[in-house]
Amino acid sequence: MNIAIGCDPNATGLKEVLKKHMQVLGYEVTDYGSDDPIYANTALELAKSLVSLWLSLTYEPGGSSEPKIQRIYAIEKQFMKAR
Repeated sequence: MNIAIGCDPNATGLKEVLKKHMQVLGYEVTDYGSDDPIYANTALELAKSLVSLWLSLTYEPGGSSEPKIQRIYAIEKQFMKAR
């Protein structure tokens, strides 16, 4: 299992402790960083990665997941306009 983790600069120390602990337990950890003072940027990158992975595992063209995917893209487009 791969665990995604990220934080703002204030929590870097805790993130590193958690990361090491998860690795000792045998988990693979993907670190999305902690350098950006605007945590939302880190959270957005992590969320995009998770959605991308989910789509790669569940998407079938013309299948039942297609409307969900269209909604995800519409929400992302709307969010990016608001920034």
